[in-house]
This record gives sequence, structure tokens and C-alpha cells, in this order.
Amino acid sequence: MSREAAWALPSGRVIVRRGAEGWKIQQGVLGLDRAATPAQTLTVLSRAIRSRDYAGLLQLLPSPERTHWTAERLANVFNAPERYRSWSALAATLASPPTPFWPVVWLVPGKKARITIKHATTTTVIVLTRESDGWKVLDLRPRTLYTSRR
Repeated sequence: MSREAAWALPSGRVIVRRGAEGWKIQQGVLGLDRAATPAQTLTVLSRAIRSRDYAGLLQLLPSPERTHWTAERLANVFNAPERYRSWSALAATLASPPTPFWPVVWLVPGKKARITIKHATTTTVIVLTRESDGWKVLDLRPRTLYTSRR
């Protein structure tokens, strides 16, 4: 019996794998999610990081930024040992948001927002921008934790 199945959808491939606990979605679901709010964007981001869905993470980048990346390049950034710990800690924090949710600071009402998240031993600032197909992650600060850029 096959242990993996894949579907080609207009938004990308969805891959599921069968393990001891049954079938689990491994990749591609993010393309089905449209983040309608900044809060939903953080949930989708967390899910994509935890499942290492690089194609899905690519969809969270704003259109102008997306042209400079590939899923493979994102994988290289995420899997660098000095950065993967930071991404994992952020994803874990985003998976269990506080009540009430982190305050959203509107930089441009309804179009651009900033959310500051305190987790582990650091503070991360996430800047989001709204595009026609949902909210996107414009920036993560401090950049040195998440990318090779300064």
C-alpha cells in the first residue's frame, strides 16, 4: 500500500503521508488558506513553519518579494542550524496565541500592520501587508534571527 499521496491543485500540490497515527497532510495546505486577518496570517505562518511547507511559506511573501525566492531557497534559510531554532520557537509561540491576542498596530489602516510578539528569550516584530489574495508577511525583526540579511 502507498504511504504517500499527492494532488495537483491550482494553488499547488497537496501531499499527505501515512504514518503510525494515520494520514497527515505534509505539504501544500497553505495554498488553500487565505489569511483574511493579521491574526489568521500568524496562524497560517505557524502551521507552515511547523510542517516545513516551503511552497506554502512562499505564498505568504508579498508578490514583489516572492519573485526573488524559491521553495528550495527558503528551505536553505530555514534549515540553517543557527536560524531553525529561532523559526521553531516563533512557530511554537504563534501556535498558542494569548487571550486577548497580541495588539495589532495599524501602520496603514486595513492595509499594513505590525504585531510585536514576546517569546522565549526574544521579541519579534512581524510586519504584515494586505494584498488582493490575503495578508502577507512583509518583514520579521530582528532580521539576524530569521535570515542571513542584516
